[in-house]
Amino acid sequence: MKTMLEKYQNMILHNTVLYYLGYNISTGILVNSCKLEEIIDFLTKKFGETLEFRTWINQSFNLIHKEIFKGIPYLVYENGVIQKV
Repeated sequence: MKTMLEKYQNMILHNTVLYYLGYNISTGILVNSCKLEEIIDFLTKKFGETLEFRTWINQSFNLIHKEIFKGIPYLVYENGVIQKV
């Protein structure tokens, strides 16, 4: 059960990051990049301080994003920025 809850949590966080970047299926991402601090601030305002968002982005975002986009990531997190590949 824990694994399933972690998957849902990861999916929700990932979708929230995409939402913040203005993603939609017609136009893709509206911004080219976003600093980590901006995204952490948005996630904290939306979900409170329930998670360590910095750690989640550092350790999980790229893996989850690559998996969701079937091995062809649209975004990548590196050097404190989530940006288009």
